[in-house]
Amino acid sequence: MIILSPQVVHRTTGKLCDEQSWRSRGWCRLERLAFCLSRFSVMEPPRAYVVDAPSGYSRLANITIGSSKHSVFNGEFTYEADRERLVPVVRKVVQCACAAREKQEDLSSWRKLVALKNSFFSGSDEWESVAAAPPSVSAYLSKFAFTSVSERGTHQMTCLHYAAFENNAAAVRMLIEAGAEVDARDTEAFPSGGGCTPLWFAVLHGCIEAAEALLQLRADVNCSASASVPAPLLLVGGYAPVAEAERCLALMLGYGLDVHSTQCWDINEGQYESSVARLHGSTLLGAAVYGGTAALVKMLLEAHADPLCLQEVAGGGRRTALDIARDEGRPDILALLVPQVPT
Repeated sequence: MIILSPQVVHRTTGKLCDEQSWRSRGWCRLERLAFCLSRFSVMEPPRAYVVDAPSGYSRLANITIGSSKHSVFNGEFTYEADRERLVPVVRKVVQCACAAREKQEDLSSWRKLVALKNSFFSGSDEWESVAAAPPSVSAYLSKFAFTSVSERGTHQMTCLHYAAFENNAAAVRMLIEAGAEVDARDTEAFPSGGGCTPLWFAVLHGCIEAAEALLQLRADVNCSASASVPAPLLLVGGYAPVAEAERCLALMLGYGLDVHSTQCWDINEGQYESSVARLHGSTLLGAAVYGGTAALVKMLLEAHADPLCLQEVAGGGRRTALDIARDEGRPDILALLVPQVPT
């Protein structure tokens, strides 16, 4: 998919049109959703490129469809009536995508599509029926084609993983009360690397309600995993929408998130893009500096994270969060860190 988004002024409204407006407009979000679902696969996420200048320069774009914040119906519409008019269109697009995955016998992708329906219809009248609390454990298991709470599907995913991914707090509680393993780990090789718990999925997809339910039921707040990038590291490192990241971080800090230790995982050369690989061996504060969100840095400092804690860096050597802020050219973050350094 190629997104043409030069900065131009709309002839009728006088508003600036650019990549941000493309991401925010409901009709453009429908275009994005249809593209992503036409080839939806948990193993091969769709690629999109943005061309935003007359020079024709293009870059790889992150086209998120898994967050309710980015749903078609939470987008902007010139004509408000279009919002509900698109409900049957989105319903048909989702139905076709699910049918295609079933035909291909791609059960893992089908299950994730079912879990994502909650997000797809957020902001529409359809949402209440899609996001309704499950009537029973058996009904919820059947929804995802599981036969028990302990059954492992593709990549060792359990029904609880999908409940977290769906942000269904009621289902999370119901499944755990029925015996589901709260920290069950998957073996999915892409994109996480495997070893991810239900909380990992909830945190990375901004599923606050599900995350809180899991934490209340004693999920491992640090999302310690055998192979995957720790969720808190990605959360503060810029891999989650800022608003959700702040809420998730506040929630996890309240449940005792470790802000002092360095975060490592099983990493193979070439498995992760450089912006993720550089987080290996980092503290949460160092990752937040890399991510460049001052609000998250401030929250970690208030939780007594140490700006002088040494951490590994890509290519060898060790640096502090203070060093990283200087190297990244972030005076706003330096202004937060420097006062915390003992004189």
